[in-house]
Amino acid sequence: MSVAVAAALCAAFDRKIDPDGLWPVVRDAEAQTIGVPTGVQDYLAAIHGGVLGIHLEPGELRVEKLATDPARVEECLILVDSGVSHFSGLNNWEVFKGQIDGQENVRQCLGEIVAAAKGAREALVTGRYDEVGAFMSAEMQSRVRLAPGVSSPEIDRIREAAASAGGAAKVCGAGGGGMVSVWATPGRRGGVEAALHAAGFKPVPFRLDLRGLEIDRSV
Repeated sequence: MSVAVAAALCAAFDRKIDPDGLWPVVRDAEAQTIGVPTGVQDYLAAIHGGVLGIHLEPGELRVEKLATDPARVEECLILVDSGVSHFSGLNNWEVFKGQIDGQENVRQCLGEIVAAAKGAREALVTGRYDEVGAFMSAEMQSRVRLAPGVSSPEIDRIREAAASAGGAAKVCGAGGGGMVSVWATPGRRGGVEAALHAAGFKPVPFRLDLRGLEIDRSV
């Protein structure tokens, strides 16, 4: 929503801004509003669309559109609303402080999360979709050790339900509530969805947007 509003305002005032210039503006506006640092992945997904790899490199943020099959990703990915509102900025800030303070647990967990993300990327670009869930589970196991507010009883129930039917689940973003992503290969998807329903959760319909931000100046 923030990306769409910012892009619409730029268009309304005839201010030209490229995608690489848009996301820092939106990021900083959000940080000013909530009073803590923010991430970048939400804005980049909205701007570029597709299945992305985001590389935070020295002096550069590089966005890679992964050479993977979007249809297969849609087949395997399930989004579930935990039903819990959250303020992910607080979790981010606790992790941020822990890294600066040299907390060994935080540094170790962040390293494990990076390794899991790299593994998931490699599995996606090589078509090994049945391996993605294991990397998602590993990422989540490390993330819940970062800060006490990452998970919740509802998120734990979603994870347990997915795992009971051969799926895997992790929070979207910093966690604490909101959406949970569940991975289930086509042969297991029906069982995973049934387990989620039995646990009191309903998958949220979605489609992958492959085009990203578009501005219609005719309206």
